[in-house]
Amino acid sequence: MHPLVKQLEGIFLAHLDRLAIELRQQYPGLTFTIWSTPTGTLTDYQGHDLGIECIFKRDSKTHAENVALMVEMCHLTSAPRLMGEVVWSQGSDHSDTSWREWRLMNEWPVASQEAVSDLESTFPELISAYRKAVAQGASKC
Repeated sequence: MHPLVKQLEGIFLAHLDRLAIELRQQYPGLTFTIWSTPTGTLTDYQGHDLGIECIFKRDSKTHAENVALMVEMCHLTSAPRLMGEVVWSQGSDHSDTSWREWRLMNEWPVASQEAVSDLESTFPELISAYRKAVAQGASKC
């Protein structure tokens, strides 16, 4: 496992576990899942994502089916980069908030110790945005 993955899991997974426990109590009808998994293993991307996802149970196709708070890493075999954001399910074309502004993955911050520390210090803002997104999605169930 890449050292950056180990470092970010050490920083963020405990926060995500506590958040899932709180949100499961607050929204017992919703499903919350924590994950940490490699991505892009068959490409040059070579990344890793960790996060929490909320699945909304609804019949309507007019609303997003899920929302996630993610810490993403890419280019782990070359020049690692990272991002943190709250995103809605594919097809909804909606991102609540990002740790940094970006359009392309190559614009993500290089995973320096300074960037990791900055993401860690602003992570409570992402948690707050995720809580608001979950409340918004739950109100449409």
